[in-house]
Amino acid sequence: MKSLFRIQCYLIPYICCLLFLSNSFAADSNAVVSAKKSFLSADAVPGELLVKFKQPLTSNKARAKAGRFKARSKARYKALGVELWKLDNSQNLQNTIAELQADPNVALVEPNYRRYPRMISTRAVDYPQNESRLDDLKLLDLWTIDETAYRKQNKVKVAVIDDAFAINHEDLNANIVLPYDAIDGGNDPSPEVCVNPGTNVPTYSPDDPFYIESHGTLVSGVVGAVSNNSIGIDGAGDNASIVPIRIGCNYSVSYELQAFNYAIQQNVDIINISWGGPQFSEMERLGIVDLLKEDILIVTAAGNFDADNDRIADYPSGLDLPNILSVAAVSDNKVLLPWSQYGQTSVDIAAPGDFITTLSRSGSYAQSARGTSFSAPFVAGVAASLLARSPEQTTALELKAAIMASAQSFSDDLKARLATDGYVDAYAAYQALNNPAPLPVISKIEVDDSVNAGNNNGVVDPGEIVTLKVTLDNAGVAADSLSAILRSSTLGGIKTAFSNSFPGFDQVNYQYGRVVMEFAGVDFSQFYQSQNVEFALHLTSHYGSNKEAQVSRYFTIDTGSLEIGTPVSNTIRSNDDNQDEFHYYHVNLEKAEKELVITLTMAEQNSDIDMLVRYQSPPKFSYEDYENPVDGYELDTKPGFENGNEEVVTIKNPSIGTYHIVVIADYDIKKSDMSYTLSAKTSSKTISAAATGCSIGSSKHIDPIFYFLILISLWRISRYSQNDSTQH
Repeated sequence: MKSLFRIQCYLIPYICCLLFLSNSFAADSNAVVSAKKSFLSADAVPGELLVKFKQPLTSNKARAKAGRFKARSKARYKALGVELWKLDNSQNLQNTIAELQADPNVALVEPNYRRYPRMISTRAVDYPQNESRLDDLKLLDLWTIDETAYRKQNKVKVAVIDDAFAINHEDLNANIVLPYDAIDGGNDPSPEVCVNPGTNVPTYSPDDPFYIESHGTLVSGVVGAVSNNSIGIDGAGDNASIVPIRIGCNYSVSYELQAFNYAIQQNVDIINISWGGPQFSEMERLGIVDLLKEDILIVTAAGNFDADNDRIADYPSGLDLPNILSVAAVSDNKVLLPWSQYGQTSVDIAAPGDFITTLSRSGSYAQSARGTSFSAPFVAGVAASLLARSPEQTTALELKAAIMASAQSFSDDLKARLATDGYVDAYAAYQALNNPAPLPVISKIEVDDSVNAGNNNGVVDPGEIVTLKVTLDNAGVAADSLSAILRSSTLGGIKTAFSNSFPGFDQVNYQYGRVVMEFAGVDFSQFYQSQNVEFALHLTSHYGSNKEAQVSRYFTIDTGSLEIGTPVSNTIRSNDDNQDEFHYYHVNLEKAEKELVITLTMAEQNSDIDMLVRYQSPPKFSYEDYENPVDGYELDTKPGFENGNEEVVTIKNPSIGTYHIVVIADYDIKKSDMSYTLSAKTSSKTISAAATGCSIGSSKHIDPIFYFLILISLWRISRYSQNDSTQH
């Protein structure tokens, strides 16, 4: 009896802990419902791959390699060492990618992602209307400066990479040089009928002159319409040479790479990109790195999905490369348009984007063109006008720095929305180009709550006093020293000084000069349920011979702490803030629970508010998911209502830690206040075998290690029984 008691005492802790371990494995696997997007997404051309080998292959070897995967090589981009493959069966795409990734000779493989034009709408007119935008941009003032001493004899080249171009338009043709079709390699980038790949069905009606490869002409008119020809409109580029490069209606990365290669061959100065997409492409990034090496400035449209690009990736505008200048759209009164994308670290500057008059592919004109598609070419035109009046040695990065440094802030609407908080001013940019200074811009903001008894989860919680870490990049000339004062009226007017000498805060080159400033003792204890706490960072740079430059940067910190059992009520899509579509919260789970239930309750039945949840870091999703969140990454919710006016996320066996929540208002609905309540509750596990200190919870599966440990237990019990018999 004594032996049996000893065996039971020996076995119970093992079994308890085994069950605990088994339950823990189940909790980890069920903590987040994951639905990763397939490679076969509509964001990629079906059955096409981009493959980069570590060592370039000969044509014969490349064909043989493709043949082994039942693919054919459609194109070769020698400058990048990249090949475009077309698979016989696109359903094998994922398997082929996996096999190629395991091949030691392959450096990189990815789907051939698509990009999309940034146009919302346009309509035809028989004659152009008066344009006031050029005067708003101070281009008319800039154009009074004689360019003869600089680049007039070596005209600035702006490549417009887009679907197609009406190059014979009477208000464009005189500025066209070196036209190219990246699809067939010819020199005729004229429009064709767009069709859906695989179906050959036209994307739009063939009778519609504005939506069948019309985008390139519309964009080209903004940057390159002939000036002073007594007809039509004037382009912002002041008769810069326009290099039109057609990549067709599908805007795939493969044709983009071919266009980049051609732009390099033709020694262009500036490239306008009025398109983009949600999928990161390393091939695209490598292509733009090549453009950086060739000193080419890339002006990109930020996008039209009313999203924060700091949180929702957009490419190529969001790539962390110093030759990219990302542009948001503003109205005539310099207010950020309600559909424009933005980002306090990822979008650089703003330009007109609403009711633009430009050229149409029919040979006439279009008005009411809307979208960041048209904001970008305004800035590309400003850059061309500046470059025409700058010394020959002016670099693309100096050009970008001058445009950003001279941004004019007309309203608080742009503060903390853009890296510069401002609107393009061409004449001020010319002055900045001739008087360069350090240009600190914020590239990253972090919350360090590992001090002062914080819980070290990287977000603000009730009662925490944190250290803010602000990473600054120098987009201008070298600074000998940099000092800063951080203030926040929301937090009671804090004032923290920081000063030091930064020999590493150098002028921009391939990578920005970079420094991290730390501001300790920032007290959020009274504001943890606010959505945003605003900060102003006042910076003073010292450089050159006792020169000083001052600039202010603005940013916000989300403080949406949700406590279990304590609902939070809020209003999203406020009439006072056009960009109020995303609210961020987090809830901390400090002990093991049976389930975690997060509920979003909408005040009105017709309010379409959605919710995403992710463990340990904020949900990752694209603006495509923003339109249709069911395609998201970490969610078990659906767009619209799941249960009356509620959205509910239930997580079985949740892991201990922090769950991040984003509440989203559909960007396409009417701008109006929508109230909601967010709550979190838990249900506890059943506790047994208390003496052992082990908790037992339900599990849908038992890990194989459970059986292994049972065998060890039985073996130990057997040995114990033998020893016990011997002793007796």
